[in-house]
Amino acid sequence: INDSQQKYLWLMELGKKTATLDKEYKRKEFEVPGCQSQTWLVPHFSDDRIYFTADSAALISKGMVMIILHILGSWII
Repeated sequence: INDSQQKYLWLMELGKKTATLDKEYKRKEFEVPGCQSQTWLVPHFSDDRIYFTADSAALISKGMVMIILHILGSWII
């Protein structure tokens, strides 16, 4: 993607396609400090591994956090 605006639109589309977290996980303890929009990162432990799910109130932030989770190999719900 060469155009900056297209990058943001792509991130927003990625955010739209991703499921939201249940309200039970949108707690202060899972909120990412320092983000301009509310973003939650929730750890899950299984078979001696840690996985993360995430969500954000802003589509661009949600798209960015989903890219990070894909890179880390985390489950996305």
